[in-house]
Amino acid sequence: MRHILTISATLLLASTSFAQGDYRFILDTNQSGFTWTGDTSLGPVIPDSTNQHTISGYSDITVSNGSWALETGDILLGNMIVTPDIHAWVSGPFGINLADIDITNISFSARSLNPFTLSPGAGSFTANMETTFLSGNLTVDPLTGDTINEDLTGTSSNHQATGNLYKTASGMHYTIPLNISVSALGVGVSGSFDLIGTRLGDCGAGPPRPRAHGPGRRPRRGRRRHGPGRNI
Repeated sequence: MRHILTISATLLLASTSFAQGDYRFILDTNQSGFTWTGDTSLGPVIPDSTNQHTISGYSDITVSNGSWALETGDILLGNMIVTPDIHAWVSGPFGINLADIDITNISFSARSLNPFTLSPGAGSFTANMETTFLSGNLTVDPLTGDTINEDLTGTSSNHQATGNLYKTASGMHYTIPLNISVSALGVGVSGSFDLIGTRLGDCGAGPPRPRAHGPGRRPRRGRRRHGPGRNI
């Protein structure tokens, strides 16, 4: 019986065929998320309540066939939404709250800067990634001094990531690390956040999506802002 089940699963997996093209992967919210660390010139950053944040949304990925199934991939822009917002405070001497920090309305997209090769079977790959904020507001309210307000929209950071993209019995699955850095600079205070986590997504069997332009499609070059509070 065990051999019959194994053969059946193998045949089912082999029957899942994908034409070359763009596919939409829906994120698994229960397994996609991040934690963060932060530090400032005033002291360490402490979470107000939670340091567990989930990610929902989608990623569009181009796959192509070759000498084996899913030989190459290319991650396009998607739309990923973070919940809950980040709320924290800066701990000073004797636990005094020196500043409140809030990062709200966070959404972002991530793309590979170049197509990447997938290994046979496991579909492992290494890609240079660019993550761009689609929305986000950073507020630092110090005990003394002016409040810092930063619109994070359009800011981006790059990192190298190793993940997996492969066929399943019902479609395709991918997993890739998340790594985002956020920095702020104001009068008398500076700080940074590092968001570290994982994204997992699935795509059901079906034809590729039609090529289109607009939201969710990847520009060939991301917009990068520079200047005070934009060093990310």
